[in-house]
Amino acid sequence: MAMGGSFGLIGYIKREGVLLIAEGFATAATLHEATGQTVAYAFSANNLAKTGKLLRKTCPRAKL
Repeated sequence: MAMGGSFGLIGYIKREGVLLIAEGFATAATLHEATGQTVAYAFSANNLAKTGKLLRKTCPRAKL
């Protein structure tokens, strides 16, 4: 199954500020709990680059 840049979020997307990207939900949840930052999870390692590119396009001023 092709993911094509699909991702999930923990927290609210901020157009500016820090936005973390993780491979899976468990890692994303751990990062969010530890940092309080918004975390996008890419569902699989193969989808990380696509997720990053989509988030960069959507939130060009965010620190990914």
